[in-house]
Amino acid sequence: TQTVVNPRSITVVAASGAKLLRITSGSPYVGEVGGTANPFTEAAPYIQMVAGYEKVYITDGHKYWMYDPKATDSDDDGEVSLLVSKTYGTVPPRCRLIEMWRGRLVLARDPADPGRWHMSAIGDVHDWDTFPQVANASQAVSSTSSKAGTVPDIINAVVPWTDDILLFGGDSSIWALSGDPMAGGVMDLVTDETGMSFGRPYCKDPTGALWFFGSTGGLYMM
Repeated sequence: TQTVVNPRSITVVAASGAKLLRITSGSPYVGEVGGTANPFTEAAPYIQMVAGYEKVYITDGHKYWMYDPKATDSDDDGEVSLLVSKTYGTVPPRCRLIEMWRGRLVLARDPADPGRWHMSAIGDVHDWDTFPQVANASQAVSSTSSKAGTVPDIINAVVPWTDDILLFGGDSSIWALSGDPMAGGVMDLVTDETGMSFGRPYCKDPTGALWFFGSTGGLYMM
């Protein structure tokens, strides 16, 4: 009984200064979304976003935001809200990198401890309790609560390469987390000949090979 030509709706959003903008093909910048005029810190040098669970999760290095394009408001352009923990744990502050991997929201690059990483519970980006009363394989986890441990380098990039391998591009090395950190995952050194540039300096080609810019220059392929 479906009558529409294409039931799928794709929303593109961009960070510009302190604003989150929704982009459409007819009107490049339609204005601030979610009724929040300036959600980001004006002085933030880098803003990173990742999509998951039909929402967009954003960090500006100071706070974390969640954009829901399906939420309705006066402008019908979605809703922006702070990402908060709804459990006893707290969302680790000040992380500049954000990714999705194995159903977890991954945070890294806290300037106070740039080798630490953090992950939400599987399937729940609002669960950051790393020490629940009953431990389980899907709970939230961090480098200080997992046997996989902290990356012994400054984390410049987090790469969800495959469902089983998460790469941490360091400043002078690359490390691989193999397997879920709450289910026997281990951290192994991939190389200490190069690291990765900061942010999201990578892409995958149609064959599955990973391409990235090195921390001191050069284009590499894995």
